Amino acid sequence: MDLDVLCMMAHPDDAEILCGGSLIKLKEQGYSVGIVDFSRGEMGTRGDVEQRSREAECAAGIMGIDIRENIEFPDARIENTVENRKQVVRIIRKYRPHIIFTHDANNRNPDHTHTSMLIKESAFTAGLAKYNTGQKPHRPNKILYTMEYFEFEPTIIVDITKQFERKMKAVNCYRSQIHNHECDGLPTYISSDRFTVEIESRMRYFGSRIHADFAEVFRMDTPVEINDIVKEIGLRALIPGQGRKE
Repeated sequence: MDLDVLCMMAHPDDAEILCGGSLIKLKEQGYSVGIVDFSRGEMGTRGDVEQRSREAECAAGIMGIDIRENIEFPDARIENTVENRKQVVRIIRKYRPHIIFTHDANNRNPDHTHTSMLIKESAFTAGLAKYNTGQKPHRPNKILYTMEYFEFEPTIIVDITKQFERKMKAVNCYRSQIHNHECDGLPTYISSDRFTVEIESRMRYFGSRIHADFAEVFRMDTPVEINDIVKEIGLRALIPGQGRKE
């Protein structure tokens, strides 16, 4: 099936944590949305492949995602190689999305950085008519990069106030990864009681930038055309008590 939006991330749980609210909102707006995980997370400190697969299925169900699949690149060894780019090109041509969500390249996790580079290069290559995969060429219109540990100045801020609870329910599907007294395993940042507090704090902060309760942020390498400056800029994110609302 053709998808409007395809989220391509390194590990199960990355999509939910980094842009789950935006994906839910897109589904509520009537768009088709898919997630492709690049690895099964088998090198993670906590949990195993079977657990993380069930958790990913749980989260996709809560979010209402149209498709979810896993390329099964080796965890902790995702690399931007010619062979891997061809696999990613096949996925892009299979689903033909308008927009791809992925990691930002400035990242503390090498798998996330390499995934970002793979997406950027594969998205271009997928549009080359003479690059043969037995599929029609397709180049997505835009790539949206998510914010993680390292911050950037966002070019897009999405109000996810109405989607926040469902996003966190999807994140909480990953019982093997998040703070959970019933799960044995060595401690990690994600499993600490600080993790959900800090991601919520960040969503609240960026929500405040647009006078909303919660928001997710992204950046793009290319500008976006604006057709109606008043409607698309002047009447958005109004400061309370300032300006006309009509």
